Amino acid sequence: MTPPVFPTILQFPLKFLPNTVLSRIFTQVLNRLLRTPLLEGDLDFLDNKTLHIQVSDIPVCICLSLSTQKLVLGGQAPDVLLQGSVHDFLLLASREQDADTLFFQRRLKISGETDLGLEIKNFLDALDIESMSYHEAILNGLSRINRVYVRWC
Repeated sequence: MTPPVFPTILQFPLKFLPNTVLSRIFTQVLNRLLRTPLLEGDLDFLDNKTLHIQVSDIPVCICLSLSTQKLVLGGQAPDVLLQGSVHDFLLLASREQDADTLFFQRRLKISGETDLGLEIKNFLDALDIESMSYHEAILNGLSRINRVYVRWC
């Protein structure tokens, strides 16, 4: 089965929204969701590094770095690039697919610094969603969004 692709009609409004706005929103959400791992130093491998997250089927590239235990917008050239479709990122975030499966199927791709890419993949694999506040609501919401997304596409 071919993975769903973000509908063109829904891409249209995103073209008018600056990437920096989407990046800021995404960064704020990640800082809230990953508060404990950030405070515990689980993302310290991003210190002085830049991660670019490129969503392949919509015009979005989010550039992140770490500063004083918070994710911040990074602007420099990426040390590592993580690429995937909206659907693949939804599968990963909802835990419906694990990172290894998506990487081996070449649906998620990492390029750049190999060691940093491996640390990101290991962090995603080890992330304990159950320890996050409202984890059940988050996972249920992501699963519902994914089901609706698959039906639309």
